[in-house]
Amino acid sequence: MAIITLKPFQQKAVDSAVAVFDHMRAILDSAGTSIDNRATAIHDNGYLLIEAPTGSGKTLMAGNIVERVSAVDRVVWFWFAPFKGVVDQSTAFLREQFQGLRLRTMTDDRNPIGTHSGDVFVTTWSLVATRVRDRRSVRQSGELNESIDDLIVSLREQSYRIGVVVDEAHHGFHGDTQAAKFFREVLNPEFTILVTATPDDDD
Repeated sequence: MAIITLKPFQQKAVDSAVAVFDHMRAILDSAGTSIDNRATAIHDNGYLLIEAPTGSGKTLMAGNIVERVSAVDRVVWFWFAPFKGVVDQSTAFLREQFQGLRLRTMTDDRNPIGTHSGDVFVTTWSLVATRVRDRRSVRQSGELNESIDDLIVSLREQSYRIGVVVDEAHHGFHGDTQAAKFFREVLNPEFTILVTATPDDDD
């Protein structure tokens, strides 16, 4: 598949998003170890919503944002899709379109050694979000792979920041769901991109 060139409206959206994240990163860098300043910077500038109709290239725009941010900062991304079929489609599309990103699998590639900025784990919330931490295999450490919880800790110890893309964000990612809890308590990302054609304003 040929690399898709952004249309003018897509380019404008991507440039605007990257500028917001660049601003937030500069604030984070100056915040040092201050937890309050970090939280304020992320709260004010660490979240983006891509709201656009089906077929408008939301995945393409999100991928461009992820790739550009990863080129100037140390970021590992977790890309969540609502269903397994969407995971497969997103993985194939990202692999074909973005040479600056490296696709990794959550189930058998959770070793932090050899991590690079622009690494992307594409998965579903159901694989990681559960009330019982060790009920799912990715929430357990093994001989070759850390649990996803420990992986996040290891990545932060290596000075990586965490980015999250939530595709079809209106599906199960709100309020007190296990997905939202995992997002807040385990991932706690610096960069968040929500993607949906039908957002719920209250959520």
